[in-house]
Amino acid sequence: MITGTNTLTYSIKHALSIIYDTSGILDWYTNNQDNQNNVLWIDNANQKSAFDPCPMGWKVPKNGTWNDYSTTSAPFYIQGSTTSSNSLTASNGRLYNLMTWYPSGGYRYSMSGLLRGVGSSGCYWSSTSDETNARYMDITKSYVNPNHTLYRVTGRFVRCVQK
Repeated sequence: MITGTNTLTYSIKHALSIIYDTSGILDWYTNNQDNQNNVLWIDNANQKSAFDPCPMGWKVPKNGTWNDYSTTSAPFYIQGSTTSSNSLTASNGRLYNLMTWYPSGGYRYSMSGLLRGVGSSGCYWSSTSDETNARYMDITKSYVNPNHTLYRVTGRFVRCVQK
């Protein structure tokens, strides 16, 4: 849980820890809204932050990257089904234009850090944030929302894209 001792240094030293928040700020970085940092992943193609989780030559995608994703361009597959074009077995998730797989791995709940939605939902962060939230793509069996907004403390996947 996020406490007064949580800082960027703490999160780096405890990279395998799940940080969650019950204070109401709902940010993984701080429990003080004045200390929130909106540019850790830098929403700019020409810069790379030391805090960007992607390797060199890759970046966290900007909001809008997934605007052409839909239930048609990225159909949902259920475990045991096969794709019609190449007969590959798929697990739960969406396959964008027969080339990019987005599994339904769920997410970490902001108030407890517990897993939710595994097998039915997939959530992928963008580098775009505002004062309290960040943008992400949300996929389920019934919809694709390429521009969802939610608190930054929720655990979502990061799907790096090449620059």
